[in-house]
Amino acid sequence: MSSRKSFLFISLMLTGFLAQCNRQDKDLEDAASRDRRTPKTKLERTQEKTKGYIFGEPLLSIGSKKAEESNIGVNSYLWRATLDVLAVLPKVKTDPFGGVILTDWHITDASPNERLKMEVIIIGRQLRSDAIRVSVFRQELKDKDWVDAPVSHHVIDQIEETILKRARDIRIQEEK
Repeated sequence: MSSRKSFLFISLMLTGFLAQCNRQDKDLEDAASRDRRTPKTKLERTQEKTKGYIFGEPLLSIGSKKAEESNIGVNSYLWRATLDVLAVLPKVKTDPFGGVILTDWHITDASPNERLKMEVIIIGRQLRSDAIRVSVFRQELKDKDWVDAPVSHHVIDQIEETILKRARDIRIQEEK
């Protein structure tokens, strides 16, 4: 009986010891899960949201979206077409998310007493004629001072049409 009591005593001790070990493991698991529930920093949340993304698009779908569905704020066909059409003019500001392109004053060799400056605003995400606004500023040199001069609406319409035609051409090329 003594050996049976020893066995029982040892069994109870081992059970208690194992239960205590199990309790410590449970406490460690609880502590680990509490750590996972701690508030994340802004950087950690951003990294978690953008995991598997590059340039704001899913990694496996780059180039699969149409320009109207791109992540920039405006239609990318209109944006690229505007940059192409205004390529000869020096840029002061280009903002693809706001859709603004502002050029600096430009003087041509053909008319050194006249300078032009343009502002193009792309309003929408669709390739439509009402999604673009062009402003042309013109000045003439008179008595060593630059004086504002009027710009024909016909000139502004021609620039808008040139940008729209170029945007359509880019779209057609990409769809082939």
